[in-house]
Amino acid sequence: MGSRVMHAIVALEVARRRKETDLSTFFAGALAPSAASTLREKEALHFYDRHGGEDTKFISFSSFAKRYMDISRHPELKGYATHLVTDHIWLTHLYHPWLRNQTSKISELTDMYHRDFTRLNQPLLHHFALSESLNDVLKQPILTIFSHIDELQMQLTYQRLEEDLHREDDTQLEVLSWEGMLDYIHVSIEQSIAYLQGL
Repeated sequence: MGSRVMHAIVALEVARRRKETDLSTFFAGALAPSAASTLREKEALHFYDRHGGEDTKFISFSSFAKRYMDISRHPELKGYATHLVTDHIWLTHLYHPWLRNQTSKISELTDMYHRDFTRLNQPLLHHFALSESLNDVLKQPILTIFSHIDELQMQLTYQRLEEDLHREDDTQLEVLSWEGMLDYIHVSIEQSIAYLQGL
């Protein structure tokens, strides 16, 4: 899945383009699926479903819509949807067609592309000119708006994202590419907007 910073960029760009008025609530919803302490919680928060096992894992938007009615009227649910769409793009455009096959050949690949996430944080924020906007939203009170998501886990998710903003590494990528990640983020933004417009 995309990094916390990538999810933040998508959420902020979608909120800006849609002129969302309650940015803090929208943003909290966008981070909410990351507030999991176990793999089981992560799968539940991401509405994962499978047809035949791990190789065919996908996000069930129908289950999301069934659980949460009137998504379009709640900024936290619209933010949540951007996270799911962004992860759907990761699964369908990167993981299933490419990364999954590579990880079977190189056992360290997951660690390698997670290090790439760290290397990409600052360049991506600079490219989208969102460092100031992200700092501003992180200064707002942390909203715990989902009863089934632990308040401490939400706080930790915000804390880790804030740490990401100050974590720098060399810029030599091991697995991912700059152009590929820009394309991933742009597609995620457009598809998130399209999903929300269709509600």
